[in-house]
Amino acid sequence: MLPGCPTWPEETAARYREAGYWRGETFGAMLRARAAEHGERTAVVDAGRSITYAELDTRADRLAAGLRELGIGAQDRVVVQLPNVAEFFEVCFALFRIGAIPVFALPSHRLTEVAYFCEFSEAAAYITCDVEAGFDHRALAAEVVAKVPGLRHVLIAGDPGESGFRPLSELDAEPSDVDGPGPGDIAFLQLSGGSTGVPKLIPRTHDDYAYSFRASNEICGVTADTVYLVALPAAHNFPMSSPGTFGVLQAGGRIVLARRPSPDEVFPLIERERVTLLAAVPPLALVWLDAAVNTEHDLSSLEVLQVGGAKCSEEVARRVRPVLGATLQQVFGMAEGLVNYTRLDDPEDVIVSTQGRPISPKTRCWSSTTRINRSLPGKPGTCSPAGRTRSAATTAPRSTTRRRSPRTVSTAPVTWSGSPRRATSWWRGARRTRSTGAGRRSPPKRWRTTCWRTRPCTTPPWCPCRTTTWASAPARSWCRAEHRRNPEN
Repeated sequence: MLPGCPTWPEETAARYREAGYWRGETFGAMLRARAAEHGERTAVVDAGRSITYAELDTRADRLAAGLRELGIGAQDRVVVQLPNVAEFFEVCFALFRIGAIPVFALPSHRLTEVAYFCEFSEAAAYITCDVEAGFDHRALAAEVVAKVPGLRHVLIAGDPGESGFRPLSELDAEPSDVDGPGPGDIAFLQLSGGSTGVPKLIPRTHDDYAYSFRASNEICGVTADTVYLVALPAAHNFPMSSPGTFGVLQAGGRIVLARRPSPDEVFPLIERERVTLLAAVPPLALVWLDAAVNTEHDLSSLEVLQVGGAKCSEEVARRVRPVLGATLQQVFGMAEGLVNYTRLDDPEDVIVSTQGRPISPKTRCWSSTTRINRSLPGKPGTCSPAGRTRSAATTAPRSTTRRRSPRTVSTAPVTWSGSPRRATSWWRGARRTRSTGAGRRSPPKRWRTTCWRTRPCTTPPWCPCRTTTWASAPARSWCRAEHRRNPEN
């Protein structure tokens, strides 16, 4: 286990394994099993080239051996910043095989984020590409090296040019037997949404993450016949595990990579590869819907369009089936663990107006009204899943990450988030203080931040943001929900 990185309590892990949620399989072993079962089936399609499961497994082995010769081993952190290319999966599974820990960075991240990831995680290596979307990542790598002296290696997928960095393709060595990680070990460090500044690093284990995409496969109907097009950044949690690329590989399906999410690139790929599953964020889904009205491409193979990352408006949601002929599946998830889906057989009104329910039937969530009282079923409120608080696992003391609220109980795998204590404590204290304005109580200054709205609230007395709101996630979520219920505000 990675020193200083909190993980699941032994009794909790034992309970999940006994219940069958966790099956003791690592990602490296998963790919090995799929290669043995579906060796000649296509695993990844990238820019016209196809890679089979057997080829992906072999390349991961040889790259893992090359990384070991470079001095990268178990528990070493490696920042991976690659676009939607086949090398992304080769690198990931090579690192999984030797027990090294990928730290995922998005292609849009620049010096501030990448240098922070390298420095904070004490990364041994940084793997990136040459040029993507007109941006020279080799120049970025040079800046990162100058800022983070402890970074030992930089590897470039593509042409290293005159940077002096080593090309990733050179790391090709004969595989050798190596003791890989255990299923309870940290598999990688995923990124938080970054809504409060530089994204935090979230540790995920092989066991808990595998449960997430394996259970997602059952909900989303992913099988060996699934063709999944990746138009969002492959390193993002949504297209990685909901059910995402890892879920499709686990099922033996096919992944199709798009470098750009524009209809000009996505629609021809849907037609050519007969794509059945596609994921998007709401603004992108709207662009696709508008473009699909007049497209000449055949999109009839598309069965499911997943929309997540933000709430999709009901007006846009109701257009999906008539325009694309596909079933909409709304997704709400967090890199920390909780993932909700509308089910494919849910009533249309549920699909277009909600973001579903949790993966696990054992997940417990509590919902509160504006006064932080429990809501009646079917009523809107702030939702907080039960479980351990690990969201600051790489930035907070161990005692902080293990703290529980009296209202939370660990009940299901990979379903945890911040405790509601911070959101409720101000309300309890506020009732004992003098009100200000039209019934509003002022929160402590240390919790204030700019309201998500661009102008002050005007509806008294229970909108708590006015010109400021709490910094806690439950409060921000509540603020957004309240504005949606009061659109004139």
